Amino acid sequence: KVFTILAERELRQVAAGTMKAWGQMTADERLAAGCAAVDRRYKGLLDNTFDGPDTADSSDEWKKENSAILAIMEADIGVGFSLQSFWSHVIRVAELEHEHLYSSHEFKVLQGRAYEQTRMDCNNGDTANFYKELTEMISLSKFDRRNGCFIPHMSPVWCRLNWVKFGAATITHHTTAARRQLLFHHNSLRGVHALATLYYKLQPLSSSLD
Repeated sequence: KVFTILAERELRQVAAGTMKAWGQMTADERLAAGCAAVDRRYKGLLDNTFDGPDTADSSDEWKKENSAILAIMEADIGVGFSLQSFWSHVIRVAELEHEHLYSSHEFKVLQGRAYEQTRMDCNNGDTANFYKELTEMISLSKFDRRNGCFIPHMSPVWCRLNWVKFGAATITHHTTAARRQLLFHHNSLRGVHALATLYYKLQPLSSSLD
């Protein structure tokens, strides 16, 4: 439901001229849009806000969309916590463990390029196709409640979006008992899938690798 609203928002913004359709952007515009998406996500992580303000769109329509998203995120989903709580305490915490992938200019540009390429690979920037892929990715992911671990469905789109983390960076693997440095450089999408599988399979037990 959230992705449906986000897709409708993007189509509205294109129609209103607030942004260009991805397929109509120049290469430089796509990179700028990709980096802007990374910046907005980083700010949301720091502010603990899933759908933070958009400096390019302060319309009444945006406010209505934001209210609809918040209503979905904060609703009781029958498992003892809301989606907002899940995002805040599981997804957000996991992302902030690797904050350097957002705060470093070099990694921000790499993430921006990865986001841009992912968008263009979805039927030449088609909005509906991209959000359909994200919806499938989330619906097939799993949450290990006992260990508090989110296990993503590593579709090709997920691998592209996470290429920087598992294909071009050094990250620290946090477990309940230890921390270790993992070096992932110049990896293929197939390699990203393999290393990400290893990474999530070993959470949270440090002894699994040792």
